[in-house]
Amino acid sequence: MKNVIVRLDNVSKKFDDKTIIKNVSLDIYEGEFITLLGPSGCGKTTILRMISGLERVTSGDVYIDGENVTNVEPTDRPVNTIFQNFALFPFMTVWDNVNFGLKMKKVPKEEAEKRIKKAIKLVKLEGFEHRYPPQLSGGQQQRVAIARGIVMNHKVLLLDESLCSLDLKLKREMQIELKKLQKQLGMTFIYVTHDQDEALTMSDRIAIINKGVIEQLDSPMAIYRHPKTTFVADFIGESNILNGTIGGVVGENAFLNILDNITLTIKNNHYKKDQILKVLFRPETFEIHNKEVKDSIPGLVKDYIYDGQFSKLEVLVGKKEPITLKVTITDADLCKKDDTVFLTVPEEKIVIIGEEYEEE
Repeated sequence: MKNVIVRLDNVSKKFDDKTIIKNVSLDIYEGEFITLLGPSGCGKTTILRMISGLERVTSGDVYIDGENVTNVEPTDRPVNTIFQNFALFPFMTVWDNVNFGLKMKKVPKEEAEKRIKKAIKLVKLEGFEHRYPPQLSGGQQQRVAIARGIVMNHKVLLLDESLCSLDLKLKREMQIELKKLQKQLGMTFIYVTHDQDEALTMSDRIAIINKGVIEQLDSPMAIYRHPKTTFVADFIGESNILNGTIGGVVGENAFLNILDNITLTIKNNHYKKDQILKVLFRPETFEIHNKEVKDSIPGLVKDYIYDGQFSKLEVLVGKKEPITLKVTITDADLCKKDDTVFLTVPEEKIVIIGEEYEEE
């Protein structure tokens, strides 16, 4: 059984009369990379700060490694935080920055030196020990911040938008390195971001937060393929969300009516006639045809955007409702602007929002 390293038990947070976090309960396991993901102002950073002790909870309890730390000062909690701006001391060398926390805790010099050397080696900054932060690139500064966090040997590292200041190429490189480092260390990383690509790339689990509540807590694959709410479906990845109605059920098949007069055949999941559903189509799941085929959706190509390996098409369906497709260049060559096309989606890729599922 997995060991719970951080537990939020019915935690709420108010600022003045406004409730920011609403009765959140969350178990975070030892050695996992979990991401708190949501739009700006949803409360994800507030949750991180309550774990670190930088914000006091209004109600509920916070546990770290089995100990109730709700009223414990931030400096006495067994966690380290890496902030968005890295919070390095510009007048200190890399070595001294990494040593700062150890010095405050009065770790013996010989032990401190061993830990600093190990941390610097782990983040691949050997040879940079005597440089100052202004002499380093953004990626190198981020590595110093990570080294300073892991040198304390705590079981939990908190990261608050820690890659957001890096350029896109460097950010993607650091995502891979950060995940590798986390697995190598066996530490629990709790990462806050509004960037869905970061969350999908690095996380073991993702908590989608909306208006102070966790809407879904799942693996990246489960959240992308089987969102439980319309908000989650719309927030993670590109989405086309349509209203649907069950027109009838015959054995293992159900007939899903969308866009007034289009009927798709889907697997019957205990549906009832006239049941209303929210249906998700991811842009990359569409297949495009230049003639009508079984269960196809007719549409008019409104726009075409070249996007490297894929092309994005905007197609008007039904009563001129726009949907987005992501197709290969070869498939995109089947049509041009103002052409009529026919779209199909494999039955197994039609997602009913909120439905129970078994993860692959």
